[in-house]
Amino acid sequence: MNTHAFAAAMHTTRDTLRYYEETGLLVPQRAANHYWLYSAADQATFKIITNLKKAHLSLAEIKTVLALRTQPVTADCRADTLALMSTKQAEFAHTAAYYSQLAALAQTMVTAVTTPASAPALDTLIEKLATIDD
Repeated sequence: MNTHAFAAAMHTTRDTLRYYEETGLLVPQRAANHYWLYSAADQATFKIITNLKKAHLSLAEIKTVLALRTQPVTADCRADTLALMSTKQAEFAHTAAYYSQLAALAQTMVTAVTTPASAPALDTLIEKLATIDD
């Protein structure tokens, strides 16, 4: 798949693909005409990058994770991976708890709007947004 088609399929820009190629995150093959050719493996890699970006990993952290696919597992690699994943797991748990609080409050707000007689006042619920710990 050429760059234009891959960018369209992945809902991204050619500039993003070029940047990922320059930084070594995504390395498609070169065709005889020197155009980039993207494979199914490149699609999987791009989706990994996208998901890890959504999880707020830095590009350097993403590059570390992607390198784990191909590098031999050494003691240093294991220690670095454990440190990164332990930190990220704690961050993910904290973020999940935050969004759980938001979801519960949002549900209460929906109830307040749809059944005003039995629900707390909306302005009171909006003020509770200030009490959610991030």
